[in-house]
Amino acid sequence: MICCLSGFMGCGKTTVGRVLAVRGFVDLDEEIERREGVSVQEIFRTRGEGAFRALESSVLRDVLSCSRWPRKEFASLTPPPADAGGPPASGPRAARPCEASGCSAQQSLVIALGGGTLTNPQCRELLKEHDALCIYLRASVETLASHLRGGGDLAARPLLSGPGTIEEKISGLLSLRSGLYESSADFILDTDGLSPEQIAGQIRRIVSRRYRAVIFDLDGTLLDTLEDLACAVEHALQKRGFPGHSIQEYRGMVGHGVRNLVIRALPGQLQENQELVDACLSDFKDYYRSHIDVHTHPYPGMPELLGRLRQEGVRLCVASNKFQEGVEHLVKEFFPDITFSAILGDRPGKALKPDPQIVREALAAAGVDISDCVMAGDSATDMKTAAAAGIDAIAVNWGYRSLEASPDYLLIHSAEELGMALL
Repeated sequence: MICCLSGFMGCGKTTVGRVLAVRGFVDLDEEIERREGVSVQEIFRTRGEGAFRALESSVLRDVLSCSRWPRKEFASLTPPPADAGGPPASGPRAARPCEASGCSAQQSLVIALGGGTLTNPQCRELLKEHDALCIYLRASVETLASHLRGGGDLAARPLLSGPGTIEEKISGLLSLRSGLYESSADFILDTDGLSPEQIAGQIRRIVSRRYRAVIFDLDGTLLDTLEDLACAVEHALQKRGFPGHSIQEYRGMVGHGVRNLVIRALPGQLQENQELVDACLSDFKDYYRSHIDVHTHPYPGMPELLGRLRQEGVRLCVASNKFQEGVEHLVKEFFPDITFSAILGDRPGKALKPDPQIVREALAAAGVDISDCVMAGDSATDMKTAAAAGIDAIAVNWGYRSLEASPDYLLIHSAEELGMALL
């Protein structure tokens, strides 16, 4: 398994790489300096960037050749103790030795790419050719500048020389490179506020965790239901002459059950009027039942991902705060060919998320232990539910909430990334 860490200078690739692999780690820039006997800065100054990029691709080719292990064989980025022995010297998985510093023919290899490595077409092709897992450590301009200042080696960064503040220089270069970082990455990790150890821990989860069951939130995770929910509430409000709300305002109201959604949409002085709430909720449900799927649709890639998970034997559950009838209707309509172990919503006598009761029900239905299950959702409520139940959590960023990177959960940006974390 070859795991490559990419990102702008100062994102922590080298530090994180060394945390991931005490041995079997190569910093590409350091390896170039070791072989050439001069600094990267000196190579840039005396030979030019073109010569450096040619040298970079040559060294990367040598380094990549030392490990030819398929991704599915990978178990952990932490290598075995020195006395545990290495992989067999012959056979279908035998690796060709490499002269890279600290590198040997072994099961896993972690490479910290240079900040500009992915601007090199030859390097991008080499990474594809060797099926390297590329993880982009994404950080803000402010975080990058802070790390670079703290490292005290700005003079050794030729691309940051010249007029202007360090933030301006980083921003300019990042605007040119971020597209390449993202398009070349198998996975994007937002790292602001996370320590190297926490980042390494999330990478280990990405590449080595295998779950037997996944509990999905519905609204904002599997399905975009916001517009239909908003239209149903607007119907109940307009019937009584109450002011309405924008889609963006409804985005902040959903996720706590339809009764709470209706309460939040009512004028403040009327939210305690339970008789009015009951009447509005009844009108909401009547309208929503007959307009539940007018605008609702699955998020891109989710039907295909659910199918892949089932093919791999992963058990699927839905845990939602939406009323039970609505949850069942939408799941069966939009995922008719997918078998779910449990489809759970708001039911009489059952607590809503973040109470962990719904997770315990899902675990019982799926027949798995908490250590074999993960919850995927778009809100802080979902993350709190997982924490209360003692299971792992994955946050998706395409839903109704905007969650920050956290050591408490893995932040996902696409269905493809979600599949990598789950399969």
